Amino acid sequence: RIQRFKPLLCTRNMAVSMSKFDHENLDYDKNCFALKCVKETLNRPLTLSEKILYSHLSDPKTKDIVRGTSYLNLSPDRVTMQDATAQMAILQFMSSGLPRVAVP
Repeated sequence: RIQRFKPLLCTRNMAVSMSKFDHENLDYDKNCFALKCVKETLNRPLTLSEKILYSHLSDPKTKDIVRGTSYLNLSPDRVTMQDATAQMAILQFMSSGLPRVAVP
């Protein structure tokens, strides 16, 4: 028997923090707005990867998104790193002027 699931819809005012050590909540409304803008622009079904990437666009109203050729300016909530190069990457993030960087 095939079990059907309802798609997860963006809900307003979701209060979810990144970890138990974080006191600030993630802004899911901003991500939902960005994804809605991109869906209207592209007017086609999106893959899961596209939904994750496009919901983190810095400027979601950009009209020139072409798969494989466009450069995207992203504002990720978190990144994961596993080896010694992570220290260099975090230093790069710190020098880029981001408002917050955390080392787990």
